[in-house]
Amino acid sequence: MIAYRRFVSVCGLALLPILALSYASSKAHAAAAEAATSASAAGGWINLFDGETLYGWTQFGDVPWRVADKAIVGESGAGGWLATTTQFMNFELTAKVRIKAGTSAGLVVRAGLEGHPSENGTTVIPLSEPEKTEPPFREIHVLADGPKVTVTLDGKPVEVAAGSRDKLNSGIFFHSPPNVFWKGYESQVRNDWQGEDRTKPNDFGTGGNYGNQPARKVVSSDRKWWQQTIVVDGNHAACWVDGYLVSDFTDTRPVSPESQGKAGYVPGPGTINLQGHDPTTDLSFKNIGIQEYPAK
Repeated sequence: MIAYRRFVSVCGLALLPILALSYASSKAHAAAAEAATSASAAGGWINLFDGETLYGWTQFGDVPWRVADKAIVGESGAGGWLATTTQFMNFELTAKVRIKAGTSAGLVVRAGLEGHPSENGTTVIPLSEPEKTEPPFREIHVLADGPKVTVTLDGKPVEVAAGSRDKLNSGIFFHSPPNVFWKGYESQVRNDWQGEDRTKPNDFGTGGNYGNQPARKVVSSDRKWWQQTIVVDGNHAACWVDGYLVSDFTDTRPVSPESQGKAGYVPGPGTINLQGHDPTTDLSFKNIGIQEYPAK
């Protein structure tokens, strides 16, 4: 059985928060100045960038990050991240960022380095500039306190997705390789649908086979217990929510070498994983049982 509780807890999640500077546009120019001056350091501020090297940062993707004129610059490549090697939970951050006209990038906080930002609870602060402009350096201020993240850009509030809410995201993974996160198949946990129509789930809906087959109806609701039953036999997986068959998926694709159920068949056997999806996730599992299903 699964239920959501009202309040959010950010402690004890599998994903630890990391501050990252992201680059997500081909041929874009993104330059971030120092997070704080040396004078500010005396007041408790920490310089995340020393103005000379990328010490304290880890590069992901194919962007050739470099330091030029005391700024971090990324100006080529298909896409990539520059992430701090130190993890931060609650913090206040300031940075100066300049984006080339007509391109985009982003400042990312509490970033999970596994999975796509849309799936792992990362807070993305999109940055872009219109065509035919001469963009200046812009001042970003971020305050992350518990589940709440507030952002200003040049002193003006920027809306970000954070805080306690319904329609939270989780999942039950199966056929997952041991000691590996976010692999195998996922039976989705998300009580979200379009308008008033539960037969049109958003993000596959509770009981949907994530990435492969949406739930034909979202039966469960937030803040109430429900029973989610998953039956797996070879390449066939079906899921019932409170006795209602919501998905019935037969995987005829080639085997996924990475054991990624969204990309191909994962033959198993594998472990069962309960997902703590992101800092907003607040849910409970109980009455968890399993029995071996006889082969045909």
